[in-house]
Amino acid sequence: MALKNRLFALTLGVPLLLTLLYTGYLLVQDSQQRSTMLQTRMEEAIDLLSPSLASALNTGDRASLEDLTQASSTFRGSSPSLSG
Repeated sequence: MALKNRLFALTLGVPLLLTLLYTGYLLVQDSQQRSTMLQTRMEEAIDLLSPSLASALNTGDRASLEDLTQASSTFRGSSPSLSG
């Protein structure tokens, strides 16, 4: 390979490699930030639902308990029911 071609490949290759590495870093960082934000939102939502959930458990109100369980499970993307 000629020196001219090596220098051309090096001139284009290094910045391209650094750009790809930086983009990958930014994607990982964004993913972690979104995960942290989701965890915080879930904790706050559960904290808001917990008094109602405790009240429904104490009174034995199955319909209210089912509704609150359904609401809390939608934060995780699943929807289990209490049938059984």
